Amino acid sequence: MAYFLAALKVLGLIIVCIIGLVLLFAALVLWMPVRYHVSVKNQTAFVYSFHIFWLAGLVSVKKDPFSSQTWLRVLGIPLRCLSGDSQDRNRKQQKKAPGKRPDGGEKESGDHRRGEGQGEKKSEKEAQKQQGRADRAKGGKSSDMKKSFSFDIVSTIIEFIRDTDNKSAFRYVFGEFWDLLCYLGPQKIRGRFVVGTGDPSSTGILIGIISLFPVVYREGVTVRPDFEAEEAVFQADSEMKGRIRVWYLACLALRLYRKKELRKLWDNFNRMRGQLSQG
Repeated sequence: MAYFLAALKVLGLIIVCIIGLVLLFAALVLWMPVRYHVSVKNQTAFVYSFHIFWLAGLVSVKKDPFSSQTWLRVLGIPLRCLSGDSQDRNRKQQKKAPGKRPDGGEKESGDHRRGEGQGEKKSEKEAQKQQGRADRAKGGKSSDMKKSFSFDIVSTIIEFIRDTDNKSAFRYVFGEFWDLLCYLGPQKIRGRFVVGTGDPSSTGILIGIISLFPVVYREGVTVRPDFEAEEAVFQADSEMKGRIRVWYLACLALRLYRKKELRKLWDNFNRMRGQLSQG
């Protein structure tokens, strides 16, 4: 009996530890922010880089400047290249071995290549003909759709937009979307910008328009006009830093789901779509 109780005690401790680890991981997922850092430079050439990391850098997506590759890393180990991987490698391999094909075979003879070139030209012509037929068929379908488009469809959409309940739902969604944009905005902005259009008068007008935006007056942001430039000039050296918490997004999704006006808006939209499909 004593061994049985000891086994139950050990099993209970293991279950409590597992539950504690699960709760800790859930808290980290909800409260640890996803941070981002974006850098843009435009002096002689446009160069940008970004770094998005989560859980203190355990999971990150990064693109270095002067590189077209974007890597997904976990624990600092690159797992997957999200862009600019296979094409660049194939081009480098072909440049290193110009006398061989990518599959390892020897270079083909001139006659064989000419025959293949003629076959490719014929296949291109046939593909162009098929594309032309497909475009004409699409044109016929679009004309049929235009003919089937009637005033009843327009009136149904206008009634859906003018409905009082739908208007209140649209206003609520717009307010939540605006709050989300404000939340996602960067907390830190640093930048030096030089702007010129080549004409002093239009440069002054452009600077006046830019001065209407509040971001220009943030600490660390400098916008300088170039009235002496003979051509359009835009130079930038800027970076932005911000964070996003999963908890905020989860609360937003819960608020949207519990809103009755939004559920009614979705039902009205499905009803309108059914009417349009029947008409």
